[in-house]
Amino acid sequence: MRQGVVGMMLVSVLSLAALVRGDSVNSPSKAPSPVEMAELFLDAVAAGKIDGAFDTLLAGSPLLQQGSSVDMLKAQAKAQLPLFGEVLRRESIDRKDIGTAVVVLKYVVHQEKEPMTWGFVFYKPRDRWLVTSMRWTPSLEYLK
Repeated sequence: MRQGVVGMMLVSVLSLAALVRGDSVNSPSKAPSPVEMAELFLDAVAAGKIDGAFDTLLAGSPLLQQGSSVDMLKAQAKAQLPLFGEVLRRESIDRKDIGTAVVVLKYVVHQEKEPMTWGFVFYKPRDRWLVTSMRWTPSLEYLK
């Protein structure tokens, strides 16, 4: 069973990489949606592929221009996320569309010891979505 989950997570990481390159999993002409990008990212993180998940999700993002900040995010994720135990499942809990070019997504990732909340802001200046902000916290205060 565990090998199946790990295999599924690996497929998610590879799919996320393909989506960011513009090779949509289902349709070669369709850019990935914010939901597809966020959920593939969360699956990759759950599989322990933190560096690849961040690099792929943030490809083309203005956040990558803050190189040391991204490295710090990766280091924090590697240190903090294992403290909460194995990822059991994720739930989409909020989506807010602000006009046609901004989407805010929130998720709860259920882990063995405590839930983690994740938030993403996506912006579409032209033909593909970019992450302009992201955060995670074990605090459920973020959900308010």
